[in-house]
Amino acid sequence: MFFDRSFAYLHVPGTPVFLGEIVLGIGVLEAVRSRPPLVYLVATSPLFKVLLVFMGLCVARFLVDVPEYQLDAVRDSSIWYYGAFAFLVAGAARCDPTFVTRLVGWYWQVLPWFLLWAPLAVVLGQSEALGAINVPDSSTPINSFKNGDIQVHVALAVAFMWLGAGRFAGRRRPRHIEALLAVIAMLTLLMASTQNRGGLLAGAVLLAVVLGYLPAGRRRWVVVSLTSGLVVAVMLVLLLDLRLQGERRDISLQQLATNVSSVVGDQEAGELSSTVKWRQEYWKQVFSDSLSEENALRGLGFGPLLPSRYEVPVVADNPQPLRNAHNSHLTILARVGAPAIVLWALLWLTWFALLANWVRRRPGGVRDPETAVGVWLLVAPLAFLINSFFDPMLEGPQGGIWLFTLVGLGAALLRAPRPAPPDRPGGPPTGGVRTSGDIGGGR
Repeated sequence: MFFDRSFAYLHVPGTPVFLGEIVLGIGVLEAVRSRPPLVYLVATSPLFKVLLVFMGLCVARFLVDVPEYQLDAVRDSSIWYYGAFAFLVAGAARCDPTFVTRLVGWYWQVLPWFLLWAPLAVVLGQSEALGAINVPDSSTPINSFKNGDIQVHVALAVAFMWLGAGRFAGRRRPRHIEALLAVIAMLTLLMASTQNRGGLLAGAVLLAVVLGYLPAGRRRWVVVSLTSGLVVAVMLVLLLDLRLQGERRDISLQQLATNVSSVVGDQEAGELSSTVKWRQEYWKQVFSDSLSEENALRGLGFGPLLPSRYEVPVVADNPQPLRNAHNSHLTILARVGAPAIVLWALLWLTWFALLANWVRRRPGGVRDPETAVGVWLLVAPLAFLINSFFDPMLEGPQGGIWLFTLVGLGAALLRAPRPAPPDRPGGPPTGGVRTSGDIGGGR
């Protein structure tokens, strides 16, 4: 979340071991020891049934490829085996009724520090001096913070604050503090949007959907406080003519306007146009090859270097070459075939249908802390899925682990008992009072 993929693995010479894989291994051992009710979760959850079939199809393809490609096949499989986090998180929530509450509390605690760090990460990412210093045992600069990833996590943080999801863990902040953090977050989104358009679109869609779920009074307060803060900040930028020169694009209001106009469909020019043209040509080749009679049902497999098959510049001796289709969804189609991409689409259609129906049936809307968390879990994957259309975010732990952890939390929320109806005046009680700690299904 803070330092992105470059700092997400142990730098053992010749073997990049991600910390996420170590945590996954610990989680599997803990699941074997404590035996969470995973069979029950799969049997009662349409979401987990679809995810299990999707992962099973990917496992079959992986077993065919691993003898030939070995470590490369394992590396390319992260896009599906991170799905195991969903089962582990849901199992943990089922076993420990305080699990989700504590996790939400930890996230609430770290948000201010992340939102203060995020604009610095955008600026430091443009530093040529830091770009000359590599992460130990790698060819990656220490400031290789991906702006799209920053935008997704900042948008998630803003949505969390707007919904007041911290109330689920009994946490609150003064309104003026949250308003200040939201202004800093939005400025960060605008700064990063000068460098990345996919993250701009992902963050905009996420926050627009969240605004639709807010009560009218809360929505007005958010819009007024945010607009006031942004107007003051933009006026200062204009008066001082602030601009930070970047390697490819400047961090400036002019560049932001150019990127926004390109997103809404205006004519592009220069570097922006060449980037779009490169992606379109590459994706067209991958799509056509993936749906050919030879590859449509079984895919190209895990391990092959996809760009080497097409007219795409790729440096053969680069220790970290582009391996994928630069689009996580298209990578699934290319590696596992059409059945896998159908299951992938069905997974997210099931997710949004189940969570949206659960939220709709909750009394009180997002005024209820549990419903606020449910709305956050409903909309958060949107940002990951949109950004991963333009960037291979889900192939790395900074995207894949986060996304499937949210899926596990959402599945746990869906399995929680429904709130008891209110007692009838003058009659016997119709149900008990359930606390947020019961979300794990312990009662």
